[in-house]
Amino acid sequence: MENKELQTLQEETSEVLSLSNSLSVENAETLSDGIDFLARVKTIGKRIKKEKDEILDPFKVALKNAQKRFKPAETSYAEAEGIVKEKIKTYTGELEDKGEDFCFDGKEAKISIRKLTKVVIVDSEKIPEKYLTQVPNENLIKETILSGEEVPGAKIEINRNIASLSL
Repeated sequence: MENKELQTLQEETSEVLSLSNSLSVENAETLSDGIDFLARVKTIGKRIKKEKDEILDPFKVALKNAQKRFKPAETSYAEAEGIVKEKIKTYTGELEDKGEDFCFDGKEAKISIRKLTKVVIVDSEKIPEKYLTQVPNENLIKETILSGEEVPGAKIEINRNIASLSL
């Protein structure tokens, strides 16, 4: 799209924006005018989309192709990382039970293990109203459970994550 075409579209959209602000729909006749004006606005919207798509579609195709090329390697990488982390968590969990440290060194990297406390909503229907907003208030539920009080429909789940730092 040439700059002149884009400028024309911008001028047209500015004009219809101005006209839409002054549009009055108060009776059947002005309703008809409003409907016709809306059609004009939608036509401009279609032109904008067409022009934009002509520019962006080749990039979308290139992005999709690049993602497809890397997908096998990313999948194998993610699987390998998951396997190694799970094996480390299993072994270090045994050490943790014996009171061992939560930081471990390798020759090329070191890890630290952190416990993350997370609320799991088991049955949102059983959560008392004081813990609800639009969705259950997980922070309030977490504080309550950690203080020793039970919250029906929720429980605490502790996950262990590994943070790897290069040396």
